Amino acid sequence: MRNLLITLACIGAFQCIAAGVDYPGTGPGRAVATISENAAILENAAITANWGIEDGRLRLVLFKDRLDMPGNGTVNGEAFVIHLKNGRALRASDFTMPSAPRLERISGRSDARRLAERHDGVRVNATLSLPDEDFTVEWGVELRDGSNYIIQRITLVPATHELPLESVTLVDLNSPGAKVLGATQGAPVVAGSLFFALEHPMSESTAAGDRITCGLRRAKPLAAVGKLTLSSVMGTTPPGQLRRGYLHYLERERAHPYRPFLHYNSWYDIAWGDRKFGEAEALGAIEAIARELIVNRGVRVDSFVFDDGWDDNETLWKFHGGFPNGFAPLRKSAELCGSSVGTWLSPFGGYGEAREQRLKFGIAQGYEVNRNGFSLAGARYYARFREICAEMMREYGVNFFKFDGMGPGNNSTSGQEFLEDIEALMRLTGELRELNPDLYVSATTGTWCSPYFLWHADSVWRGADDMNFCGKGSKRQQWINYRDTHTHRNVVLLGPLYPLNSLMTQGIVHGRHGYAALMDESPKDFADEVWSFFGSGTSLQELYITPEKFTGAMWDILAAGARWARTSADVLADAHWIGGDPGENQVYGWASWSRRKGILVLRNPDDKPAEISLDLQEAFELPPGAAQKYSLISPVPGAGQMGAIEAIAGTRQVFQLEAFQTIVFDALPDTDGS
Repeated sequence: MRNLLITLACIGAFQCIAAGVDYPGTGPGRAVATISENAAILENAAITANWGIEDGRLRLVLFKDRLDMPGNGTVNGEAFVIHLKNGRALRASDFTMPSAPRLERISGRSDARRLAERHDGVRVNATLSLPDEDFTVEWGVELRDGSNYIIQRITLVPATHELPLESVTLVDLNSPGAKVLGATQGAPVVAGSLFFALEHPMSESTAAGDRITCGLRRAKPLAAVGKLTLSSVMGTTPPGQLRRGYLHYLERERAHPYRPFLHYNSWYDIAWGDRKFGEAEALGAIEAIARELIVNRGVRVDSFVFDDGWDDNETLWKFHGGFPNGFAPLRKSAELCGSSVGTWLSPFGGYGEAREQRLKFGIAQGYEVNRNGFSLAGARYYARFREICAEMMREYGVNFFKFDGMGPGNNSTSGQEFLEDIEALMRLTGELRELNPDLYVSATTGTWCSPYFLWHADSVWRGADDMNFCGKGSKRQQWINYRDTHTHRNVVLLGPLYPLNSLMTQGIVHGRHGYAALMDESPKDFADEVWSFFGSGTSLQELYITPEKFTGAMWDILAAGARWARTSADVLADAHWIGGDPGENQVYGWASWSRRKGILVLRNPDDKPAEISLDLQEAFELPPGAAQKYSLISPVPGAGQMGAIEAIAGTRQVFQLEAFQTIVFDALPDTDGS
């Protein structure tokens, strides 16, 4: 035990958790607010916004970046528009303010979960009403120190009758050259270096001519006792830094900033199909992985996650007889090695025969359903699902939930049919984070690449099959290619501003069941999977592994990659796609950059040598003032024979790769020569 505690202390000493992404330009600085008789102004060094107030009526007169970037123009328009079922459109400028807007100084909290809330700021609030309407609007805009964006929030408050709401538009502006950057719901609009969005994964954005809108259709009227709060953003980015400037905003506002979360998952190992596993098998997995990774190799493992197979199908999320003490023994074992326990739950009830049995029991108990299974929008089922989640956290120290199956399922978006189910999940994650702010939530089947899922979850699903094969080479090379082909098709192409640091891609796989059982023990192929996975930057570091199938060499490879990824977390938060399409056998990879270092990962999916020409200025998307000279050195053990490669930003470097070769470089800046 003493040796174990020494090991854990050493692991803790080398933790490196990312805390946001630096703004890639001159810092936005301190937020300032001014209120006069006819205007409310928020501004800092990056942006300025002016809401005109004429006869108590509100309108956005101006929003612009302070650098006067070419192509941005001046933005103006309605602060919001409320569309009713009867066809009426109630614009912000139609409402009046019974009293003057209120200025509020915001004090940051160092312990806040969201990064933005750790900063001071300013907020302007006002109450708006219409004489012939039975509801009010609580309107507010907020700017925090260091923010390159302004957040607008409105709350609709019915008085005595339900509000027959059709939709709410929170961005209705004139801005030249705008386009929707993404092909899914919840995509932002960009215009030059400006960006706009309604912060909801089911929002819908349009850009036609010089007019942009971002709105959300509602499924039902708003009840008289209810409230609806929605938010929008308008922001700016430095020249040539749209992705990173938007990422700066995203990392400040998401539910929890990026951090690596390495964990074992029991699927493909002791869990598979409708198979049930028990306490002894789960404890065996914890003990084997703790010994090989934590004790013997000094790797931090954040959780041991137990997938489908722990519950009694003829109850609703209660343990079967194989867990007479619930997860209590598992918690004790995990905590002895400095880790915790996580678990799988399916909001809509799971899959296969187990799903049918759960539904049969649940329907008999009066739990609500929709055409995909259980409905979190139902008050009774929501209460039960929340109860079991909270119990898992309180009784067993669960620090991770894999929420698998919600809303539209694997068909991605599905109109507004599942709006209330998605919003129920959003509400649930917020309530659970009140119990543990550091809870990690993996929202899988039923999500898509809208950045605004990250206001509630920590990662979303890349889409397609869990595992499959495509391309050439060994089964493991084909699996790597399948994983990355669908990441490219479903995320990179459909959601260009979705951060690759927040994806479930199915992790590292070497198990006893399903396609995972087809993987061989080739150290070279396994190293390719490990380093390409960690180099992709995702925080959701899943290990779908069977310890008994590992060789000592495989443990060493896995440990080296995991340690490197954790110490490189501040850089990997910036991970973005470079190169071509793996589905077309083109060289591709990922680049990440911070002022400390860059990371370059390249893979050749073809069965013959290939090359790619890169300029580090383009690959790293270097901002002004960044180092220009870099030494590229591989962190992969045994790759030292490659030697260092000297590269200069602004010049092209040709990288030659052998068939099925993956190469990884730390790009160390030459601070003296640049």
